[in-house]
Amino acid sequence: MKKTVVRRPAKRRSQTHSTYRRKSVNHSYVAALRGAKLPMPQVSAQRTGVMAIVLVLIVALISLLLMPNYRISTINVTGNEGTATQDIEDAAGPAIGRSSFLLRTADIKDSVMGVSGVERADVRITLPGKLDVTVKDARPEVAWLSGGQLHWVDKNAIVCEPPAVDPERRILIRDLTSRILQKGDKVDASALKSALKLSVHLQKDISGFEYQREGDLIAVGNPGWRAVFDTHGDLTAQVAAFRNAMSSGRSMTYVDVRVPDMVVYR
Repeated sequence: MKKTVVRRPAKRRSQTHSTYRRKSVNHSYVAALRGAKLPMPQVSAQRTGVMAIVLVLIVALISLLLMPNYRISTINVTGNEGTATQDIEDAAGPAIGRSSFLLRTADIKDSVMGVSGVERADVRITLPGKLDVTVKDARPEVAWLSGGQLHWVDKNAIVCEPPAVDPERRILIRDLTSRILQKGDKVDASALKSALKLSVHLQKDISGFEYQREGDLIAVGNPGWRAVFDTHGDLTAQVAAFRNAMSSGRSMTYVDVRVPDMVVYR
């Protein structure tokens, strides 16, 4: 007789490999937590002090931005050797009245670079309210008219090739000796150097120069006056003497300032 095999139900994996144990819960502890009042977080004295300092700094910064002393009121131009100072001041003019802390110097620099003859510009703010503009001019071309012919001279006073295009800025020196010049010849270097300096000091007041002999240079003014300068002397003192004579109110067409303490005019 065949035995009947009774199969027991298979145990679940969780029952064969692990034993579940229910953790006991302390109900009295949970109830105590629910009924307890948790303390509110307290702001430390150190944090309060930091917040007060930040607030003071913000108020101080706003005050600086609004104070009239920290607004641009003066434009100081240096370095120009031919470009009129007034032209550069006009280009930097939009900075006047602007806050020294909010002004974008890059915008003012771009404006100054747009002035004809300016090769490089640097713009800086000096607190409380001054704008310093330092420029470097492109050297003006110098034309030397002698013997009825127009020649061009380089920085070493040597007659050279004419520029490829007609320059926007040039200094004209008329040689009254009527010397015939050729490429490679040298003109009076002191006269050339003095003409470059005087073109800066006198700027738009002159139309050109006349050269008659070594050591003397005549500046020709736009109204028609002529002023004689000593190219080997102190040009700064001579320019000061010239301005004093012209501001005297006298009508004059000729001024000799080669000796600044003994100005001759008529």
